[in-house]
Amino acid sequence: MSTNTREAITEVLDILDHMDKEHIAKIPKNFLYFLKKHKSNVYQPQFDHTKKLCDLNLKDETKIILKIILQKYWQNS
Repeated sequence: MSTNTREAITEVLDILDHMDKEHIAKIPKNFLYFLKKHKSNVYQPQFDHTKKLCDLNLKDETKIILKIILQKYWQNS
């Protein structure tokens, strides 16, 4: 897995860490495990979580992963 993908996964996990538990509970545990297993152990995103998601400087891959989560787990629930 590329460094960029691992960093994107780390960004996703950082964003999820700042979301309410209701949303997190809708994501399958095996998917969360996959993300945690493949995150970067070096990269640490520095996001201002008081800003809207669209105002954060996210990697393109981060946006793709978040879109997948939205479509598969949050949109119709």
